[in-house]
Amino acid sequence: MNYIGLYFLVKIGLYFGHYIAFNWIFNLILALLAYFPIKSIVLKNIRSFSVWILAIALVYHESYLPTISRIYSRLDALRGFDLNYMFELLGRLFNPAAIVVCVIIIFIYWIINKKLRISTFVFLGLLIVPAVTTFWPSLLERNSTTASQDTPATRAKDVVRVEPQTELLNFYTSERKRAIQFSVPGKTPAFDVVMIHVCSISWDDLDFVNEQNHPLLKKFDLVFRNFNTAASYSGPAAIRLLRGTCGQSPHDKLYQSADPLCYVFPNLEKLGYVAHGMINHDGLHDKYLDILEMHTGLKGKLVKYPDAPVALRSFVGSPIYDDFSMLNKWWTSRLERNSAAEALYYQTITLHDGNIVPGQTSRLSLVTYKPRLLKFLAELDRFITLLENSGKPVVLMMVPEHGASLRGDQYQISGMREIPTPGITLGPAAIKLIGLSKTTSLPIVINEPVSFFGLYSLLGGMLAQSPFDPTSPTLASRVKSIEKTKLVSENEDVIMLRDETGHYMMKSSNGAWVTYR
Repeated sequence: MNYIGLYFLVKIGLYFGHYIAFNWIFNLILALLAYFPIKSIVLKNIRSFSVWILAIALVYHESYLPTISRIYSRLDALRGFDLNYMFELLGRLFNPAAIVVCVIIIFIYWIINKKLRISTFVFLGLLIVPAVTTFWPSLLERNSTTASQDTPATRAKDVVRVEPQTELLNFYTSERKRAIQFSVPGKTPAFDVVMIHVCSISWDDLDFVNEQNHPLLKKFDLVFRNFNTAASYSGPAAIRLLRGTCGQSPHDKLYQSADPLCYVFPNLEKLGYVAHGMINHDGLHDKYLDILEMHTGLKGKLVKYPDAPVALRSFVGSPIYDDFSMLNKWWTSRLERNSAAEALYYQTITLHDGNIVPGQTSRLSLVTYKPRLLKFLAELDRFITLLENSGKPVVLMMVPEHGASLRGDQYQISGMREIPTPGITLGPAAIKLIGLSKTTSLPIVINEPVSFFGLYSLLGGMLAQSPFDPTSPTLASRVKSIEKTKLVSENEDVIMLRDETGHYMMKSSNGAWVTYR
């Protein structure tokens, strides 16, 4: 039992460092069980084994790691991972500096344990936790730098902080009332719609590789600095985007049927659009193709170009096709069809963690991310030029799916996305009106909190009053009335919410709300 004291002391330190939660009652009961005097050697051995089993289970419960049920549900997906990628992920788990610190702490504890009664410090520490929580809660608050930097209104001093659970319930109550119905004044729409859904890109990722001001972003007409994808995995992200003409749904409602008004592409078809869906991979991992077919309104609309050149291999070894080639093939077909108006949903996983770049010296996906990003942006720029040269009016929307989590944080390693942090869900959404002369050299930047409903409120306005009509409202006037959405992001086990004061609150699988630092 010598090292059970170290277990408690380290946990208390991790709690005050905001790395784990801390269930004071369970820890107190475990400490009493561990230190209760027992004379029998056999009973001591049984207790030692039992206490360590309970201790490991308790610290796992208090951590922000995925639940056991979540891990079990992902086993099939994990089995398909490339072996080299598995080793890369394992390598990210081990921090050499942290290992050195652990060895030093164990050595110091070993020395101190011989001279002092550690149990006294353990129970003192256990008593400090509720005392601080009750009488000095400000010590556990995150500092002011963690508030949103892009929403000045939320930093007003007179804002009253509401309990996060109440705020969440109020949010979903108001979201259920929201819906957009597209309409066009004539018989046919005035422009095409091309939606590029980009997996594994966020503002934090761009900042990490120093590309947050990439020249391509300046070519767009609208850039959203505070756009929330609301999800950190591809399936939920696709459903949220393609059913985004209704208010945001809780995660557990995503795989249920929705109001017909919520399905974007079927509603565009009603206006006269010819709708298509396309992805640059086989869609088998995580049953992404099935999700598109069953839950997004794209059933029977997906087109494939298996003769497109293979640019990468995914983390499961399947081919990833060249983005420009895929888009170029679709556009060539679209021109040949000579339809009045078409709408395309295109999803790319070129930037996904673990992808293998042929001929690249390093196979580490963190090393290859920036070259893959630059190549993708160059190909998107090339596609935009292709559209411009065609002379057809097109509304092109670049929408992030979720970030790559390149930086990681104190809760999860780089590449892990179980917690939908703002570094993962705040991404570079942008809109370009191809065929419309720009009045300024720089895009209009929207800093307000926006999600899918805001994008479609703009698109709905463009459908009703074409931006390509010289008499229609300007983009600057359109964005003044854009629909805002509070930042709420959600996965199967974790919810992230930005409260009225601009701070991020996280509800983990154990049901407790904590401040995200």
